[in-house]
Amino acid sequence: MSLIGLFAVVAWTATGRVLRPVEAIRRRMADITKHDLTGRVPVPRARNEIARLATTVNATLGRLEAAVEENRWFVADASHELRSPIAALRAELEIATTHPALADWPAVVDAALADTERLQHLATDLLLLARLDHTPSRPPAPPRSTSPASSPTTPPAVAAATP
Repeated sequence: MSLIGLFAVVAWTATGRVLRPVEAIRRRMADITKHDLTGRVPVPRARNEIARLATTVNATLGRLEAAVEENRWFVADASHELRSPIAALRAELEIATTHPALADWPAVVDAALADTERLQHLATDLLLLARLDHTPSRPPAPPRSTSPASSPTTPPAVAAATP
């Protein structure tokens, strides 16, 4: 019984050492938040599957960080583009209502319509961009056939003989 117990302790210790880098990666991933995507997981010195996993996770985090930053810039630009016509429209209407006798109402209405048309175009463009952003960048791969005749490595004679 003591030999089995010794073996169990050795196996437990060895497994713990092997999985230590995985736990470090898991802990670091748990600490990364949407507000701070600059963190990366530790890459073990050993050149094995766990090191390749950590490298892949770091590359994925880098792409995610870049996408989030690009999205922040886009939202800031879109916000600015929407504020300008809204501010112009509001100013035109406030001036006209403050001095209604001096206002050229047909011109005020024409300017307001032009501003709302610009806002409508901006909103349409933003919706189009949002739809395009959620569209897959490449078409799905066609279904694969399991027939030997469809394999690119199948010799022509075998392909011709396959029903």
